[in-house]
Amino acid sequence: MPNSDPNTQGLDAAAKRRSQNKFAAAKKALSEMIRAGETITFASVARQAGCSQNYLYTNPKLRQQIIRHRGTNVNSNQPDVSVNETHGQQQIIDALRHQIRHMEAQHKAQIKDLRKELDEANQAIEFLTAELILLRANEARS
Repeated sequence: MPNSDPNTQGLDAAAKRRSQNKFAAAKKALSEMIRAGETITFASVARQAGCSQNYLYTNPKLRQQIIRHRGTNVNSNQPDVSVNETHGQQQIIDALRHQIRHMEAQHKAQIKDLRKELDEANQAIEFLTAELILLRANEARS
């Protein structure tokens, strides 16, 4: 709903113009980057357009276009992932594998403990069942 306060109408209009200019700059930057075959990321578009990544993420139209073109690089045959990113990803994978192995070992130990407890419980049930049968037999005789 537009503001009818004459003291802030100028501010509202200026804010709207800034927003429109920011959108146009981001759209132009994205188009130029696609045409030039540059790699499209939120960071690269924000840098080229002179706006924040948050603005790009929160604008649905721009976000969809960037996602659609993200990672494309027409002039390069190399992957979009740097050596450091690959190394970092491998470290994460190795750490997760280690964590999984540790959790599997814990799981096996828990299963072993639970089986032992189950065996003890079954033995107690057998003992108590036998005792109950004896008590009923003694009661029946008396």
